[in-house]
Amino acid sequence: MESNRPDLNLKSTITAVQKLTTAFTQSLAALSTPHLYISCLATEFATSSVPKAWSEKLMNLPTVQCVRASNHRGLFKVIDTNTPVMSAAFSSDGKWIVSGSRDKTVRIWSVDSGTELQRMDGHTDSVASVAFSSDGKWIVSGSYDKTVRVWSADSGTKLKRMDGHTDPVTSVAFSPDGKWIVSG
Repeated sequence: MESNRPDLNLKSTITAVQKLTTAFTQSLAALSTPHLYISCLATEFATSSVPKAWSEKLMNLPTVQCVRASNHRGLFKVIDTNTPVMSAAFSSDGKWIVSGSRDKTVRIWSVDSGTELQRMDGHTDSVASVAFSSDGKWIVSGSYDKTVRVWSADSGTKLKRMDGHTDPVTSVAFSPDGKWIVSG
């Protein structure tokens, strides 16, 4: 509950600004594009006691509901991939992460342990985009080699290679029912 005493409001505002600044400057978001600052700010509203006046003045920020996450050293895990990651996505059940990397690989990681579960080789250039199907059975990847590939999430086997793009494939996605793939 906010106080009407100016000294307590000032103290809570200073504390909130300090936490936001620390969360942003001591994370990888500080090295990223400016839109991540807005993401950090939206998460701040959802995970701390930032004065309501702030969120009322920044009305176009997205609303964020955080579960097991915080800007304040909450639950998070850093996975060392040993190669720059160009794209990452969660499985729909939240148990796995798929990554596409500059080293031309697609990999599946355990969210709980951070360990690599599968490594899929086959692209001949950086993998720019990856996605899980909604049922978690398949992975689609798009690459600077101008191909789209579909993989078995269970075995890591390449199921299909699709050629035809004349430029690098920088975006891929499954339809919600998993019957279609879009790429561009």
